Amino acid sequence: MKSTYLFAIGLSLTLFLTSCEQEEDSITMEVDQLQELEPTKDHLLFLESLKINTRNAILKNITRPDGITTQYLISGDIAVSIESYEDYKSSSNPSNKQYRSQFIVAPEHREIIIRSDVWSYDMRLAIERVVENYNRLENTLKFKIDPYVNDQNADIVIYSNFSTDVGGRAEFPSSDGRPGKWIELDGGLNNLGFNVIKHVIAHEIGHCVGLRHQDFRTLASCGGGNGNGFIALIPGTPAAEDEPSIMIACYDANTATGEFTSSDKLALNTLY
Repeated sequence: MKSTYLFAIGLSLTLFLTSCEQEEDSITMEVDQLQELEPTKDHLLFLESLKINTRNAILKNITRPDGITTQYLISGDIAVSIESYEDYKSSSNPSNKQYRSQFIVAPEHREIIIRSDVWSYDMRLAIERVVENYNRLENTLKFKIDPYVNDQNADIVIYSNFSTDVGGRAEFPSSDGRPGKWIELDGGLNNLGFNVIKHVIAHEIGHCVGLRHQDFRTLASCGGGNGNGFIALIPGTPAAEDEPSIMIACYDANTATGEFTSSDKLALNTLY
């Protein structure tokens, strides 16, 4: 998926790149061409219950590195498994499953084992730096990269493709309190520098532990747009759409550092 945004300001052009294809905004034609099935009305209602934009949602089979093919409802960079939909549908009171915006990681699953299956040196090093930054935070989330764990036993699997695109895709925590498992990184990130790779990885791990885009409602970082639904504000964190954050929907590749802001640290420490 292309993740390039071009905005004209006077006679100058500023290039913005999304770290993860906006879950709340449009999906590019390239993704549409890979579409396999149209979501049903019930599928869309399920996504709406999670406050996920349904405007360009698709239903698609994805084969992960472990060889297992799973069907997902996909909206931008967010992938929600059909198993989650079935859990929702079979619940006697589905409304009880509607948390803030999505589930967060339960206490018993906060020691998170990461398997890194990326092919570039910069991606491997960036994952290590991002994990170090997460582990410096004063909260109960603890991450460990284990080179020997297999996909089945890892809590998060980060893998890369050979696409020339420059985004990523991640899952939210599941209804049983486990972190989102899969993070896919586009190969084109390697052309944008180490700090951009760090930014994308930190952002996608943020989704895996339940963070949403900081400027969800207006997509201000992407030049404007409309979010869909209400997202509960994490207590004590800024509500301003232009607040610097690793979780903004779009970033300037020239200034991205891949480092947490004070509000990012506050959000994660408040949740965990």
